Amino acid sequence: MREVGVLVPNLFLYSVVETAIRSMGARPVRVASSACRVPPVLVLDAEAVTPEQVLAWARSGVQVLAFGPHHRGQEWGDLRAAGAVVLPKARFFRELPTLLEKAFPDARP
Repeated sequence: MREVGVLVPNLFLYSVVETAIRSMGARPVRVASSACRVPPVLVLDAEAVTPEQVLAWARSGVQVLAFGPHHRGQEWGDLRAAGAVVLPKARFFRELPTLLEKAFPDARP
């Protein structure tokens, strides 16, 4: 079973992410902000870690799917340039199923 890392401290938002991941036939795995090794796809709250940590994961080949507050959007250019998908929170949760499908195109049960 494919694994998707999740670093979302807010339990309500975590449950939304977890449900979306399970609906793709994948297994959510909690990830600590200090983790060096993570699953190949990682869903995270951009405010839960430093931008440098997100960059490190993205540059190591991890598909980072991140959300954050809309007013910080101008700060996400470097993350996007490294291959991370970073969206404002409301848009992220609307598009989460599509983002996961793109990350695992053959994972639909």
